Amino acid sequence: MTRSRLSGPNSATAAAPPSLLATPLLPALRWGAFFCQLLLTTPLLLLSPAVPPATVTALLLFGMLCNFYFSHRTHSQATVSPVLFGAVMFIDILLITALLPATGGPLSPLAFLYLVHIAMGSALMRPLHRGTFAVLAGLCYGSFFLPFRSASTTVALYNTAPNGWLWIAFATTAGFMVFLTTRFLRESEHRQKTLGVHDEHENNNERLGIMATLAADTAHEIATPLSLIAVASGEMLHHIHSTGNNRELLDDATLINEQIRRCRNILDRMATETGEPFCEAAMEITVAELVADALADLPHPQQQRIHVHNPVGSEKIYVPGQTLSRIIRGMLKNSLDATGENGLITLRCWRDDAFYSFEFQDNGQGMNSEALRKATTPFYTTKADGKGLGLGLFLAKAVTERFGGTLRIHSEPNRGTRVTMTLAHKKTKVPLTTPPR
Repeated sequence: MTRSRLSGPNSATAAAPPSLLATPLLPALRWGAFFCQLLLTTPLLLLSPAVPPATVTALLLFGMLCNFYFSHRTHSQATVSPVLFGAVMFIDILLITALLPATGGPLSPLAFLYLVHIAMGSALMRPLHRGTFAVLAGLCYGSFFLPFRSASTTVALYNTAPNGWLWIAFATTAGFMVFLTTRFLRESEHRQKTLGVHDEHENNNERLGIMATLAADTAHEIATPLSLIAVASGEMLHHIHSTGNNRELLDDATLINEQIRRCRNILDRMATETGEPFCEAAMEITVAELVADALADLPHPQQQRIHVHNPVGSEKIYVPGQTLSRIIRGMLKNSLDATGENGLITLRCWRDDAFYSFEFQDNGQGMNSEALRKATTPFYTTKADGKGLGLGLFLAKAVTERFGGTLRIHSEPNRGTRVTMTLAHKKTKVPLTTPPR
């Protein structure tokens, strides 16, 4: 695989936290309200022949079908339309209102279902929709207090209802309120964590952008002076050779040339490592090609020390190939540096139901707790001066998180290091149409 096949702007972005109408909170509250309806309507249907079975069946069947639909949408990570949700809630209120005349009017235990739906609407609806829904529910319930409403049905059912039935309706409603509050607080905590991760991704992207700009500016500003120094040192070497071998001057000029090359390598590496994640498009590539490309630039003796176990090599993923192969190569270089000349490194690639995983295991010197804590901090390195920029693990973490994965590091002093990098299937799935390589 050649480098020319792996280029372009990166299209991956961090996902924003979902709407409440796309979270498990929606079906959970809807099913909770459904069981409240079932608990309150079924005994009334059995105890009073005046209760219309068709209306009760319509209320329960409509609620059940809507809940199945909402559950399916949530499972598919699709947002339910706020207008559709509001319409469903209003139909529920109309069906409840239709039941009240035959079940006791405003004194019916089913009147508590107004509160259940108002509470659910307050948790899930937009601010304007909440107020509108509460007003409509209030108008429906208030209609039973109009002068033309007869109280005969109300008194009859109220006198024949079991003792404490209103208390049971109250307790059921109170239980739903507690359930709603608990689930809402849990969902709020989850959303706060999601927002924290989202903010961290945004911060990482901003830091990467700053580093990319810094690298480009640094390379531009320093390249010209370095070129002049290189020309001057070259002329110095030529002059020394032409006037006689002054060993001391020759060593100094040679040292200057070596340091110039070192500075150029550092600038090239800095520009490539910080800029590349932003300038490469995702592409279709196999796991085997990624690994092969990562190994290609390593010296043959180092390749011999790496054992690769890759049962998913033939599987295709959609990622920025050069960036990811560079990250894999960087992980392998870290392991090679940590193990010395005779150490062994194992690279394992596999997949489960949700992620592709790349595990790098070595038997090197390992890291203490302080180094492990700072390992993914930009510009932090335990290597000797000039051996690394301290950006490899930071960039690896940023890129894997952009593709829905994680970077986990387990290390102990003198017991080696294991780094596991994961990529989410849903973020690396090959689209139906892919750009040409």
